[in-house]
Order: sequence, then structure tokens, then C-alpha cells
Amino acid sequence: MIEQSVIFEIEKLLDNKKIIYSKLLSDSFGINCLKIFTSDRKEFIVKYYYKNNDKFNAIKSETDNLLFFNNQKFIFFPSIINHNDKFLIMSFIDNNVELPDQTNDDLLNAIISLHSINSANYGFNFDTQIGGLKQINTYSKNWREFYTDNRLSYIFDLVNKKQPMDREINTKIDLLIKKIDNFIPNNPRSSLLHGDLWVWAGVGKHQGKDFAATGSIFGNGEAYFWDVSDPSNMKIIDTVTVDARNVNDVKVSTDGKIGVISREGASNRKNGFVILDVSDPYNVKIISAFNDDMTGGVHNTFIYDNHVYAVNNGRKYDVINIEDPKNPFRVGVFELDTPGHALHDVWVENGIAYSSNWRDGVVAVDVGGLKFNEKDRSEVRFNPLLMKSGKGKPSNPVKLASFPDRKGRNHSAFPFLSESTGDFFIIAGDEVFPNGLENLINNKPSSPRGGFHFINFNDPDNPKEDAVYIVPEAGSHNQWVYGDRLLAAFYQAGIRILDISGELLGDLYKQGREIGYFLPQHRDGIIPNAPMVWGAQPYKNYIFLSDMNSGLYCIEIVDKNNKSLGTP
Repeated sequence: MIEQSVIFEIEKLLDNKKIIYSKLLSDSFGINCLKIFTSDRKEFIVKYYYKNNDKFNAIKSETDNLLFFNNQKFIFFPSIINHNDKFLIMSFIDNNVELPDQTNDDLLNAIISLHSINSANYGFNFDTQIGGLKQINTYSKNWREFYTDNRLSYIFDLVNKKQPMDREINTKIDLLIKKIDNFIPNNPRSSLLHGDLWVWAGVGKHQGKDFAATGSIFGNGEAYFWDVSDPSNMKIIDTVTVDARNVNDVKVSTDGKIGVISREGASNRKNGFVILDVSDPYNVKIISAFNDDMTGGVHNTFIYDNHVYAVNNGRKYDVINIEDPKNPFRVGVFELDTPGHALHDVWVENGIAYSSNWRDGVVAVDVGGLKFNEKDRSEVRFNPLLMKSGKGKPSNPVKLASFPDRKGRNHSAFPFLSESTGDFFIIAGDEVFPNGLENLINNKPSSPRGGFHFINFNDPDNPKEDAVYIVPEAGSHNQWVYGDRLLAAFYQAGIRILDISGELLGDLYKQGREIGYFLPQHRDGIIPNAPMVWGAQPYKNYIFLSDMNSGLYCIEIVDKNNKSLGTP
């Protein structure tokens, strides 16, 4: 039975609305939790102390928590109607009676939003509670100290003051606290394999700044966003988490406003890709997700001219219109018809999609390429594939040319129009793990192999391999061309920077064309001091690269006098 004096106090806090019915929901830590109905047919939840409390005030703590979440504009928590040190009145949220396996995406997005809040310190600006039990949140820059002082030791002392445990148990817990360094290192080693990267210029209020995004492999579906304006002090500024095992690929539109991250291994098989608003990289927002007919997962994507080219289930790439990023829709599909065909990657440039198809090799497809105009005097006229284009579009991809890979290793493709000779190549990259992927998956040294093949497409109907670049002791992965230079990611051999100007014939490794290399080694990497470069991107005067074992790096090419050579 609720005392009438309590009813009167609650009614005062509700601007004298009459309470016509109340129901006790719970009673713990001296706090009653009520559901009430008022004369204007509204429902509220009320919590209040029914015993005098001169210690930790859990009512005030819960109020501070809800005020914080309300100020963050989260819609997943009850709003506060009124409060004081004794009473907390909040809105009533009805249960929608959905089963866990039928939970809407809004619950997932709620959890993601909560865990996307970053801080430079461990702790909070007020103490929180579990039930009525105080949780000390004094700020600390050291996770081990925060956990030991504010959680382990605090609870240990609290229990023993009220009801001491057996001496044997106390001795073991005391030993655990003293040797906590052995269980929680002060600087824990990374346990996440890093994936693809993308670097771009800030827009709007962030104009003049530079940002990067990186994916993750065999992790918890995370994409990381970095401020790289000062390459000597790159820092993570936001994290987006989605339901996925792998966020293998990250891309950003040329206007710097829209991002796309791929998804593989989602718990509900809703793979596909997620569209992001990255105009404020400090506060990245999920706009929408596209997973229609993509249960097998999306391994790679590319954004071009308001369309996403998404590698679907390793068999084809779907073309998705994202002019309205809130409402993406499929407009086209490209899939080979060869027996056992497979697809790994796609890259789009000047309306030509260059895909990597393992045994079927590189395939060039017109998805809106420029019609050839003999009056056009730009360098575009030297690309023979563009001379053949003009009939394809995103909704009607048209195959232009291809070159097979009889060994079935073709993993990546990048177009290269030589500035020095005018020759047009597609640089085809291998990927092969002769001993399988078990070591890679289990964070052990693996031994990939492969190289980059320069396929001459001056005559698209009769392409031929002119040159190859192989680092004998390592395996190739991704590549990027800028000017007449090749950035070749060679997993355990780091990033290799190659001069590809002039005539390209034969074994480029033996010809001494290497300008330089960099081995990203870090003692706290997943495998200490072991390079495993995923890929690289030239940006301004720098080269950014992602290493699977140890994360994001930025390097600069300098001459013997330490003067920057920049990027062409």
C-alpha cells in the first residue's frame, strides 16, 4: 500500500495531476518503483526512497544518467518528467512484445550509438549505479588502475565490511589485485586485424582537415575514423560498429560526404553494405543499409557517380543507386557466365569497371564510359577501352575486354595509362596463400606469395602480358598507381614504391626500378614486429598505408637530404 503522503508529493511534481491508479513494480535498496495512471489517461514510472537515505543517492544517479542520454538526443531511453533528490518521474515505454530473433534494427542501432561515444579518459563525470549500488567513476587515463580501484577493490572492501568472506577466498582475491598487471596489461596488444583504408579531405566545417577510415577483419564489425591532418599525430575520432564479422572494405565518395562499409558474417545473415554520413568524421552517422539478396556477404565496394558497385557473394557485382542514400535500390548486375566463375574486387574509373575474377582474370566493363570523340585532345583519348565504350550504363553493363589468369590468382586490378609512353595497362595483382589461411586466421605468421602483372591493353581485342613485378619472399595484395609510380602492397615485405615510367618489359624486380620500401613493424602488433601490409593510398605529399598487424601508418618519400619528393 502506497502512503497517501507519497501520492500527494508525486502529484505536486506532476503539476497537481490526480493519480487514479498505482502499481508497485519492484522494491529494492530502499527504493520503490511504481507505475502510475493519471486522470488525463497518461502513464508514468516513478522511483522514490521510502526509507531515509544519507549515503549514495541512487535516485540522483539514475536521473543524471537519463539526463545525459536525453541530452545526447537518443530516443531509446525514457524522458524525465520531473525529479528531485527523493523522486524520479519518467515516461512509460510500452513493451512491443517482440521476440529476440524478431528484434528491429533500431535496437542494434541503439547499442551501436551508445558504444560510439568516445573519451580520452576512463570514467565519467558522475558516479553511476547498478540497482542501488554505487559505481565509482573517478576519471583515470589508465584502464588497469580504473578497473582495480573503482571496481575490484571497491566491491571487495564493500563485501568484507558487510559480510566477510572465507580467509582463503580473501587471500586469493587480494593476490589477484596485487598481480593484476599479469592479467590486464597497461598497454594491451592489439587483437584486431586491420583491413582496407581510404583517405579524404574534410568538407564543410572540417574543410582544411584530412581524414581516414579503416576496416577490420575477423573482428566485431568495426570501422574506424581517423583525423590525419597532422600525420605525426593521427588519432581515432569515431568508431562505427555493425553486425558483421568482417568490415573488409571502406570507401568515401569524391565529395567527402558519403561513406560505404562492406559487411560479411552478420549474425542474422543480413550482409551487404552500410551507407554512412561522413561529412562530420567526428560524428559519423549510419544513413541506411542495403542487404537485399546479399546474404553471402559483400567483400569489396566502389563508389562512382552516385552508385555503389558491390561484390556480391564472390560471384558478381551489383550496381546500387545511392542518389538518395536513405533509399538505395539496385539498378544493374554484372556476372560472368564461365563455369565456376568467381569475383573478388571491382574498381571504377572514367565509367569503366575493372574487376578481378580469379581464374577469369581481369575484366573491363562499360558502365557509363565516355563516348569516344576524335576532337577530344585530353589524355582520355589514349585509353583504348574508352574508345570502345559508350553503350554501357549502370543499369546495362557491357563487357569490353578481358585477360584470363590460368593460375586462378587474380585478386586486384588497377588501370594505368603511362604518362611517359601513352601505353595502357591493367595491372593485375595476385593473392595466394600456399599453406592455406589457417595461420592468418589464428594470428600466426603466414607465407603469402604472388606479384603484379602488367597486361598491355593497347589492342583491347588482343591483350598481352608485358611485364611482372614479384618480390620473391613475399605475397602481393593491393596496389595503387599515381603518375608513373606504383604503390605495391606486399604483405610481409611491406609497401614497395616502383618506378613504372618508360617501356615496361620483363622482370621489373630485377631491373632495379624500386624507388624505396617501408616495413611497418611495431612491437605491440598482433604479431610483434611483423609487417602485413594490406594496401596504400597516395594523398597530398604522403603515402598512407594499412597494416593488418599494427594499423594505420603515414610515410613520406624524401631524398638523401631529407627533402620531400611529394607525390606527382
